[in-house]
Amino acid sequence: MGGGSDSGVTYPLPDDPSWFAQFYGQAYEYPGRELDSIYAQSTIGKRFEFGRDELTLSIGGQVSTYQDRRQYTGVVARATGLWVRTPNWAWQGDASVNTYRYANLPYLNAELSTLGLTAILIPNPTQRWELGAFITYNGAAESAYSYWQPGVNLLASQEWTEGWITALRLLASKSEYAAPDPFFGRVRADTEGRVELSVANRKLRWYGFSPLLTVGYVQRDSSLEINSYDRLYSRVGLTTLF
Repeated sequence: MGGGSDSGVTYPLPDDPSWFAQFYGQAYEYPGRELDSIYAQSTIGKRFEFGRDELTLSIGGQVSTYQDRRQYTGVVARATGLWVRTPNWAWQGDASVNTYRYANLPYLNAELSTLGLTAILIPNPTQRWELGAFITYNGAAESAYSYWQPGVNLLASQEWTEGWITALRLLASKSEYAAPDPFFGRVRADTEGRVELSVANRKLRWYGFSPLLTVGYVQRDSSLEINSYDRLYSRVGLTTLF
């Protein structure tokens, strides 16, 4: 288990707030620097409003490094629609395409496409519930690394007194690969479950950011035993999103 940090920031343009720039980053630091990694993503987007409903489009790029070497670069594009049915609940739909171009592993080059639909319930100003389903397709250069991945997720968040906010996230997914693994000669299939608890305080501010602590547990069972694991992890970061 290692410690990490992540942050996500959205900057509306002063002259037209419907246009925005968005930045997201992750940095993981481990003892000895053997597993250190950095991920950064930057996009520009526009929000269209239709009464209470809205559509957001964004496009940009991503880069990842591992052990101080570039791992991959790519394009990220996303469309998000929000349909407000009542003041208390809404539907959110997401469609995204990310490309991955690996510097030294061209057989992993891929286009990752995801479709998702989420029901959002806000029973009162201090509570938020989300229940969603998604399906992802990873089209890799070699079919052994291509897969379909359906999944479901649940989010429950609560704001308490003195600005404290807690969020519990549950996620379950199943991955089915398209062809036998070239090293093991068998088709890979994974099932994964994840639970995360996050804690933040909106009253604690540092240059406009608030600290965020996340503790999680993930368990993956795979038809190829080498890919099976269970892990307890934690992340410490900064956020502006509540």
